[in-house]
Amino acid sequence: MTIQYLNNNPVVIFVVLIAVPLVILWYEKNKTVKKNKNYGVLLEQLQRQADGKVRQAIEQSGIIPLGDAYAKEFNDNLYLDGDSVLLRLSLPKSLYLDRERDLVMLFAVETKIFDDENTKVPRSPNHIVEKLNQSELMKVGWGLVSRDYAEDFISRLAKLDDALDFELGQDDDILENKIVFSHTLPFLESQHEVPTQAFTINDGDVTLTSLDPNEDGTLALIIEAKSFFNKYGKNDQISVGNIKVTI
Repeated sequence: MTIQYLNNNPVVIFVVLIAVPLVILWYEKNKTVKKNKNYGVLLEQLQRQADGKVRQAIEQSGIIPLGDAYAKEFNDNLYLDGDSVLLRLSLPKSLYLDRERDLVMLFAVETKIFDDENTKVPRSPNHIVEKLNQSELMKVGWGLVSRDYAEDFISRLAKLDDALDFELGQDDDILENKIVFSHTLPFLESQHEVPTQAFTINDGDVTLTSLDPNEDGTLALIIEAKSFFNKYGKNDQISVGNIKVTI
């Protein structure tokens, strides 16, 4: 009887034709809202896990990249790459605090020594050291790096690089972080006043190279952390990605 009534009542048929799509639309909408909400919760969980990995990597290496607090003096940038949801770390590419040794490491010092940054004339290591000895950096307390310290620091920096490469995810939701530290660290042998060799780090891989005195060179310097902070100021906490690290 009910079927016959429906078949003979065009108004009821019209209501059914409208109601069914609306129910489907309501269901799909709520399904989408729930999915988006679950994705947001998942993303927060992944972000917390990522923050934990960053903090652990810094604590284990003893090296803290010094970020925006010193951007004015050192103009640091970072090469970041990754797919899907990328965890963006605010890290410099040339300035680091070595908490184990109470030292600060600065790479690519020539950019602070020479005004003509765009010159096409090669700067030999000898020429850079000569200019360094005339610069204000030496008066502040910066100095060249010994081989023993260079080996220790570059090894720990490579471990930090590897530890900051990670991927977290569940099903199709992925949070990936990829960071590349790329530096050349010339060092002093006891018998040399100008570096003749250097360690090069790129994406966690370290190589030993000889410096050509006739080619474009680079220098890295260290300074006692106390002297650094006296000169450039000290923030009690440094931002590294989403975490705060006490220095």
